[in-house]
Amino acid sequence: MKKILILIFSFFYLLNQDSKIVDSFFNKYTNINSAKIKFEIVTKQNNNLKFQNFGEMILIDDSFKMIIDDIMYFFDEKILYTVIEENYEVNIYNTQENEEFLNNSLISTLNLKELLINLKNDFSYELENINEKNDIKHMLTFKNEGNSDYKILFKSNFEIISIEIFYKDSNLINKIFLKELKLNTPLNKNEIKINLDNYKDYFINRL
Repeated sequence: MKKILILIFSFFYLLNQDSKIVDSFFNKYTNINSAKIKFEIVTKQNNNLKFQNFGEMILIDDSFKMIIDDIMYFFDEKILYTVIEENYEVNIYNTQENEEFLNNSLISTLNLKELLINLKNDFSYELENINEKNDIKHMLTFKNEGNSDYKILFKSNFEIISIEIFYKDSNLINKIFLKELKLNTPLNKNEIKINLDNYKDYFINRL
């Protein structure tokens, strides 16, 4: 009887610990005011490498600037701008009219605050604890029927290592490795604002 009680106590203790880990993880990322991220994106199809891209992102409140290879993205007040210098082209999207485009793009995944709010509210999730040579990591798996599945690997201090996206009805997998992550540090909002006067010689495409 005593062994059974110990097992029951241990089970509920572990459940409580897992719950605290998950709550702390969500609290860290759903309350972001600013973030500076350097990342690598690896795209695989049938386990074969298709693409490898590098970039960085500056996020302040609900606005951001992101560079992936040679393309710059600016998001401010529901408007998304993409600047393709090679083509002398600026594309402007009203995200309220193109919500599906934004939600299904890697841009939404790299906006950690919005991503974690969405995953917390709309997905079921399960925590797995990984012990590797005295180093504890955690994996959260998110599922929602009809949506892509996500796996987020993070350290014991809740720093995200990688985000993996498994697309429905597809053999494509995107994995984002966070090479550098700084949260809630003072940033200049002018860094993330686009000045269209700098692109007078570009073709402006409003979509």
